[in-house]
Amino acid sequence: MVSNMNRLRMTRILMLFVVTFIGLPVLAQDSVTKIILPISRVKMQGHTTLCWVYSTLGTIETNYLLGHPGQSIDLSPSALQLQTWKDRYLRRLDGTEERLIESGAAIDAISLIRTYGLFPEESFARPVKQWDREPLDPFGYNNNPFTFQSLNALLSQMFGSLPQIIEWQSFSCSPRDFASLILGESTWKAYGVSRNGKSGEGAHWDIDARKGALAIYLPLNEILKLIRKSLEHGHAMVVSFGPTDLNEGGHAVQVYGAEYDSQGNPVLYHIKDSNQRDDPRQNIWSMDAEGFNSILRGITTISLD
Repeated sequence: MVSNMNRLRMTRILMLFVVTFIGLPVLAQDSVTKIILPISRVKMQGHTTLCWVYSTLGTIETNYLLGHPGQSIDLSPSALQLQTWKDRYLRRLDGTEERLIESGAAIDAISLIRTYGLFPEESFARPVKQWDREPLDPFGYNNNPFTFQSLNALLSQMFGSLPQIIEWQSFSCSPRDFASLILGESTWKAYGVSRNGKSGEGAHWDIDARKGALAIYLPLNEILKLIRKSLEHGHAMVVSFGPTDLNEGGHAVQVYGAEYDSQGNPVLYHIKDSNQRDDPRQNIWSMDAEGFNSILRGITTISLD
């Protein structure tokens, strides 16, 4: 079991590695093709392990902005934090999973949003809270059987209560209808870098993904082609960084742009991050293709099949 504290420590170590690629020029000198999608405001994940939540919501916001010029959108990470804890507890209760952790994968976030709904920031404008204690095991809660009522009480005390009706712009609807409005009917898929160079479907590469989460594994060059294809179609994506030879969690960021040379080779990737830094503006940075490729685990984006 990977504890939240260990996951935080691992993320910080990974970011020390990533930071060596930060500080590059915004535009690479030898790039001839640039694909830059719009981005929403930067948000900081604080001392949580919610990079996968922030990068997924940022990706959804970018996709919406591109399809709705002149509009704005700001989705609530706090609502998705509450939803992920509720989902983890329910999975513990029904025996699907044993771990009570805040970590997850972008494909989990999409599934949670489809199941429980989506919330604009103004409908649940609460700061993301760090779970600073060991999660209570539902089978030992106050030495009494853990019920849905006690679960709701626990989560409400920690995070507050989600609204049942979303009021946003001219819309008044349920959270699930709001999710359908923003996401549309598109299918999202996780694509992982194959360790053996072969293609195929298998369990998600992130050990913190929900059980049953799947990924389509492709050789690195095929993943890089898919990144470009996704951006050219106006789809940002969540990118997972981490050690490719270990079954561990990593760090998730949003890729909203890329640059290519005259032969079509990637030169630079543009990244929106939620990592805790002194200045939120530092969370918009660029990484050269060589560094990007060396730590790329996989991507999650709208399927282009």
